[in-house]
Order: sequence, then C-alpha cells, then structure tokens
Amino acid sequence: MSTTAMDINVGIVGFRGYSGVELQRILARHSRATPFLLEHRADSTERPQPLGYHGPERISCTPEAIQAAGIRAVFLATPPEVSIDLAPPLLDRGVRIIDLSGAFRLRTPENYQRWYRTAHAAPGWLARAVYGLPEFYRDAIPGAALLSNPGCYPTAANLAIRPLVASGLLDLNAGIICDAKSGTSGAGRKPSLKTHFCEVTENFAAYSLLDHRHVPEVLMNSGLDEGQFSFTAHLLPVDRGILETIY
Repeated sequence: MSTTAMDINVGIVGFRGYSGVELQRILARHSRATPFLLEHRADSTERPQPLGYHGPERISCTPEAIQAAGIRAVFLATPPEVSIDLAPPLLDRGVRIIDLSGAFRLRTPENYQRWYRTAHAAPGWLARAVYGLPEFYRDAIPGAALLSNPGCYPTAANLAIRPLVASGLLDLNAGIICDAKSGTSGAGRKPSLKTHFCEVTENFAAYSLLDHRHVPEVLMNSGLDEGQFSFTAHLLPVDRGILETIY
C-alpha cells in the first residue's frame, strides 16, 4: 500500500466488531491516517479476501509485522483480557496504543480486580495510562503512550456531573442518581442471551445492578465518593445511542 510523507500508519485490532467497524469508517475519512487491519487470531490470516476487495491491507498482529509496516499507533477494539495481552509487547517497542476496552481505565490493580473480578495481568501499565476524555485530560493525551478510551456511560455522566461538583452547585449529601439507558450495540457483536432478539425487542430492562464496571470510572473522574452516587444501566430495544437522566 502506497503512502505519502504526511500519512500516519495505524492499525486496528478487532476490526470486525462494532467499534472496529466504526473506527474504519472514521479513519477512512482522516486526511493523514492510513489504516491497517491487524489479525490477532491464529487462524484469521488464512481467511480469503472477498472478490473485488479494495479496503485496508490486512496483516498479522505481531510486533515484527507492525514495525515492518511502519505502524506508529494501534487501536485495540478488543475485550479487556485481549487488550491486556496485546498492549504491553507493542508498548515496549514504542508503538502507541489507543485501547477502547476497560483494560486500562482504572488506576490501581485492586480497583480493577474488584470491578472486573479478575486480577490484572499487566498492573504496571494502569497508573501510566491516560484516560482519553479530552474535556478533562486534553494536555496529557498528545504525549500518551497508552491512551484508554472512556466508557460510554461514564463519558455522558462525567461531562454532566464533574462541572457541577467542581463549582459546588450540588448538595452531595443528598446523593446523585444516574438513570442510564443505551442501545444493544454497546454490548458488542458477540451473541448472548441478554442481547438475543427475543429478549430485547419490545422490552426494557436494567442490568448489572450494584456492580456495573462503569461506576468506578465515574467516581474516579467526577469527584464523587461511592456513597454519593447511584447508577442503574438499562438496555433499550434500539441499535445504538445513550440517554442519561442525572438528578
């Protein structure tokens, strides 16, 4: 694939999922980005290309192949356990990582284990990751080796809550309630009972009560304590979108 002097080669892991497809769409319009699709499964490089395919080049997701292609940054649109496995070897070789999962959003291994219910396999990177919400961390993002994209619910919640907490306009003793709703694509492409058509259509259900993984992201960035924040997520029978009522 030919590039110009202004191009920045970037890779996408997990390009078949909903987030990965959206990344391809965004990067295809970027004036300086040349995307590569990175195959991280052992059998995936054997899959034939569709006839007439003219999309981004597919290569193996190994540090050697990534460096040979001149890729400077890699997007990980993968589950947390996959991101934790793939990120450190690439970071050690100077490749910048933009992770879309929750693998590096929390600051301590203890907090990660509590909310994700498993030990973090690369705990040294938690404190070094930059939380990728530009409204709050704009100055730190450009120089970050590891950028952790914020979760969907915390993005909406923090943008609403943090300015009010900082300005002292809220009575924190009364508590903050976040009533959140989202479409099914937020759960990812992998089928599950929760996202089965018969479970979702004409339905409206709360999930992950009392232990939603996005709660610590809101606490970490909003200035609230755990006892001051009540969060309930609901699944709507729509493809995408988020609505949060916070009071």
